[in-house]
Amino acid sequence: WASWCLPCLKSFPWLSDIQTKYRDKGLVIVGINMDKTPVDAEKFLKRVPHDFTIAYDPTGDAAKAYNLKTMPSSYLVNRQGALILQHDGFRDTDKESLEASILAALENK
Repeated sequence: WASWCLPCLKSFPWLSDIQTKYRDKGLVIVGINMDKTPVDAEKFLKRVPHDFTIAYDPTGDAAKAYNLKTMPSSYLVNRQGALILQHDGFRDTDKESLEASILAALENK
């Protein structure tokens, strides 16, 4: 995510809700910030509530590793560390299928 990304802003409440809902099942959401200036990210985070871990990657190494094309992009990684889903963008219409994928991953121990 980045401070200037409007779809990222829209995703934060849903990500927080999902993190809260499935935390006890083992879900860990990590939002990786791509801002080159940490101050921009911090201003965003002061305005936008979140209930998940924030990491910083101003060099873009994570974006390169996951071949990031769109912000926000989501990557669902299973307990064994394998990538099982990549989702580009954030739309309200995708919430139901994303939650179903998360729940399936959490139940597949």
